[in-house]
Amino acid sequence: MTDTIVNLQNLWDRILAPEGDRVDLAGLAGSSRAYLLARLEEFRPHPLLVITSSPSEAERFFNDLSFFLRGASLGETVVLFPQWEVLPYDDRSPHPEIVRQRLTALNRLAGNENLITITTVRAAIQKVLPKEALSRGSFTLHVGESLEPDLLTEELIHFGYRQTDLVECPGTFCRRGGILDLFPPNLDTPLRLDYFGDEIESIRRFSPENQRSTDPVDSCTILLSREILLDPASMASLHPDGEMQRCPALSQIEEGIIPEGIEFYAPLFTPRMATLFDYLPENTGVVIDQPAKVEEQAEKFHHEIAERHDIVREQGKAPCAAEELYLDAKDFQAVLETKHRVWFVLSGGEEPQELFFKTESIGGLARPGKSRITALSETLQTLRNETDLSIVVRTKGQAERLMEILTEEEGIPCRRIDHLPEVPRPKGAVGILIAPLSSGFRFPLFGLTLITEEEIFGIKRSRRPPRQVKEGPFVTRLSDLAEGNFVVHIDHGIGIYRGLREVEVEGSARDLIRIEYAGKDLLYLPPEKLHLMQKYSGSDEHAVQISKLGGTGWEKLKGKIKKSIEEMSRELIELYAERKVAQGTAFSPPDSLFREFEETFEYDETPDQARAIEEVLQDMQKPTPMDRLVCGDVGYGKTEVAIRAAFKAALDGKQTAILVPTTLLARQHAENFARRFRPFPVEVAMLSRFANRSEQKVTLEKIKKGETDILIGTHRLLSRDIAFKNLGLLIIDEEQRFGVRHKEKLKQLRKEVDVLTLTATPIPRTLEMSLLGIRDISIINTPPEDRLSIDTRVVRFSEGIIREACLRELDRGGQIFFVHNRVRDIDRMAERMRRIVPEARVDVAHGQMEQHHLQEVMNRFLDRETDLLVTTTIIESGLDIPNANTMLIHQPEMFGLGQLYQLRGRIGRTRHRAYAYLLTRADRSMTEVARQRLQVIQELTELGSGFQLAARDLEIRGAGNLLGAKQSGFISAVGIDLYMQLIEEVSLKLKGEKREETIEPSLRIRVSARIPKAYIREDRLRLDLYRRLALLDSNEELYRIADEMKDRFGTPPKEVHNLLRLAELRILCRKLRVLEILEQKKGIRLSFDRETPVSRERIITLLQSAPHLIHPLSEYQLEFMKEGESFGETWVRMKNFLQELI
Repeated sequence: MTDTIVNLQNLWDRILAPEGDRVDLAGLAGSSRAYLLARLEEFRPHPLLVITSSPSEAERFFNDLSFFLRGASLGETVVLFPQWEVLPYDDRSPHPEIVRQRLTALNRLAGNENLITITTVRAAIQKVLPKEALSRGSFTLHVGESLEPDLLTEELIHFGYRQTDLVECPGTFCRRGGILDLFPPNLDTPLRLDYFGDEIESIRRFSPENQRSTDPVDSCTILLSREILLDPASMASLHPDGEMQRCPALSQIEEGIIPEGIEFYAPLFTPRMATLFDYLPENTGVVIDQPAKVEEQAEKFHHEIAERHDIVREQGKAPCAAEELYLDAKDFQAVLETKHRVWFVLSGGEEPQELFFKTESIGGLARPGKSRITALSETLQTLRNETDLSIVVRTKGQAERLMEILTEEEGIPCRRIDHLPEVPRPKGAVGILIAPLSSGFRFPLFGLTLITEEEIFGIKRSRRPPRQVKEGPFVTRLSDLAEGNFVVHIDHGIGIYRGLREVEVEGSARDLIRIEYAGKDLLYLPPEKLHLMQKYSGSDEHAVQISKLGGTGWEKLKGKIKKSIEEMSRELIELYAERKVAQGTAFSPPDSLFREFEETFEYDETPDQARAIEEVLQDMQKPTPMDRLVCGDVGYGKTEVAIRAAFKAALDGKQTAILVPTTLLARQHAENFARRFRPFPVEVAMLSRFANRSEQKVTLEKIKKGETDILIGTHRLLSRDIAFKNLGLLIIDEEQRFGVRHKEKLKQLRKEVDVLTLTATPIPRTLEMSLLGIRDISIINTPPEDRLSIDTRVVRFSEGIIREACLRELDRGGQIFFVHNRVRDIDRMAERMRRIVPEARVDVAHGQMEQHHLQEVMNRFLDRETDLLVTTTIIESGLDIPNANTMLIHQPEMFGLGQLYQLRGRIGRTRHRAYAYLLTRADRSMTEVARQRLQVIQELTELGSGFQLAARDLEIRGAGNLLGAKQSGFISAVGIDLYMQLIEEVSLKLKGEKREETIEPSLRIRVSARIPKAYIREDRLRLDLYRRLALLDSNEELYRIADEMKDRFGTPPKEVHNLLRLAELRILCRKLRVLEILEQKKGIRLSFDRETPVSRERIITLLQSAPHLIHPLSEYQLEFMKEGESFGETWVRMKNFLQELI
């Protein structure tokens, strides 16, 4: 018997009935479940717990409910309590972001806030720290409070914080003298505490990107950074009778090191663990979303807990008992039965306690033969007068474009609204909202219809706000430099960096950079000449030739490279000039149909991507043939640039040929293009060597007649039998992978039609600038979200590790790549994987399979019908499967570094943590080169300095791909930084521009001017500051660095003040072209360059004004007499004198 609810108060009364029977709510489609809870909010007297089946379901419910409560300013009453996303008894700790969300939620619940908590069944089953431990694990700091820095440091270690050189991510801290930086997980930005003795003098927020302070705060609350408390009281709870041995990492903890996976030993330190339910009052209501799925996950989780406990015990460890860490099935059910329960069931049954709601899901609005806007318009016209109707989009730009199309072209009145419910709109007006709503619905009871942009335009996957990628000279940060790294000295060649050394020079302590050359010869470089040194970055660091100090080989090599660059550039210029006089097709500007097509893009464009699209469209509108290169790593969105260009060509009646290097990539492109063009009158076809003769014949005939608009294929497209009726655009994907004969054909085509080339390896921004006017290049440099947030481990091949990795991914609904690059035994490996992980649906993919079979396999994987794909490196380029977030690479020592980057780039595409396992062979020793290669990729896990290195490797390969094999060899010979410098010099010469020779003044003044180790202990940070000071060209930048040093490291000592003063003199000397300032016993000698801008008349005037202080020594030398003053006084006089010369 089902009832239809008409009164919300009655519904709450029924839910809170004393008898405590559960209430089943059926018929709720899309996000209407979250909407119903939002409408019940005004009647809700007690906290509410919503239990979902998976992390993605919990996140969707959280976003939906937060949006619906936004209008009543109640969005903050919803909290997300995510699951750990690691296996039971794992040797990994949960991701810091997950810990941050969980601890923030527990802290608010402990404060007895009346909240709606959204969680998963696994998170509800897992035990947590009790309120008492959480209370001990937090404290508040106030400005003016006395707290010894040593005691605070000790407390932070107890709270699970990790000491680092730089504070960039939550749960880390760093202390430098009277400055203590820390990043509490409950805050969005880190904090900087400035001490005066034991008193906290100030607390400031600071940016983790540039390390500069932003705004002050009066106080801050510090929470645990891990879900374990290791304070003295917790350590005292350990019993000596063998329990010490149960936690093998205890010795590390006593040394202040918090090992991964320590959270699974929490019961040893906190014997009475709590549950999430202990943080909720007894009268809390519990909502189970889709109980059948929740029950299935609970059963699966309990089975996994038991299995993992046995595995860990067999490994010789002594894990905590399952009941210490988790609620068993019986206890979990018992807890639920004590609560007022609501079940959101998918469909109505015949249960006596069931209540039925009449709602409808919207579903896709696409209609065969109609554009999406036309289909939307028809739906709106039908519904807008009988229901309160709103469209929910994800971005402001999307809202504005949709309002413009509906209002001006479809005649449907629209109004921007901020939330539901909103002030009454004119009858029939459609509301436009911005929110991440998961799906739309129609809810007649409330007279409401919501439509999302996914339902209008297809699945939309929103990117997070892109990280700002600082553009500018492609220069290595020396903070990445370590002893033993290769470096390049512009004048002396490649050597080995042997560290910073303190040396006494002319009675003053100085820091000198030591570089070792062939034959163990040493060069000592003063910090002010750091602009002459670069960290070596080449495509193969293991083949580097160390230069001979004082030899002529280095200069000869630089000359040879310059000559080669000049020849290559002249060839490009000639081709560019030929294109400029050729006549091509001038395409029309984008129209409303093109703008409608733009709306169907699955992501919000990144700034770089939007710029690249605009540049391509501008080129296409010119009468000369386009030849533009679009560079960007996998996932950066360059395919969309090609799709827009092809659509523009089709709208103007021109055909497009898309040339790709592999059949698999051709197939994926064909599917992507066909899917995007489905609602529009555009015909897409694919041609490859695997198609049978009759299929090829039909395709060729259609191309010849102009019935096919877009043809995608491999080099088969360059065959003589292919004749286009009206070819207007050629798109080439990864041109460097085609042979010489194919490239010659492409060279000819470039003079006749518009050509757009895509490459998956980015190129240095400086190379783009150098080739400006020689080659049209668009660079997509904005990385997608969490691009390198990949936990990478090098481990011996082990069935236990493989099973653990696969289960971790399967538990969160993801998929797995297993890369095995030998076709001859790949099926045997697949069988082994089926035995290791019987829970997974396993498939095989390799390049020697029949095309239709390979396509079936890939389709099954894309459609999530397969969990684990055992594959060769055919997945290396082009494939986009965002649900696959674990990769196991068998025998990684057999791969190059670049190939490992590309493979690993297949994962880490969503908001979940990605895992890459490099499985080395247990029975084979590795070469040192392979070992170093694996070590490098293992370190490149997080966005930061590692990302800089990874991007650098990609750019080195990108430059090599663009410029050819010969130039790749030269990049390896001198490193990419110097190569970029040489290419810039040649480019200026060919453009007839003269590069102004900068002078580097030598300041030989007897004063201790340096950054002492007592002020900044990390050599890499000191080196980076030395380099920045060496490259200064303005006082403004100098003052910024001085402020930054004081902010980050405290008040600088006298030596640092002296260093900054010399830097200011050096800036003046550069402007005046002063070659040297030399301090002697009685005076200071100034030597000017012959090209100095200082006029003779100005010198004479100054000489006449102070003849007893300034003496001319020669036409370009002056002597400045000393009067026994201190360096500070001499500096002021020198500075004033030089300023008067300007």
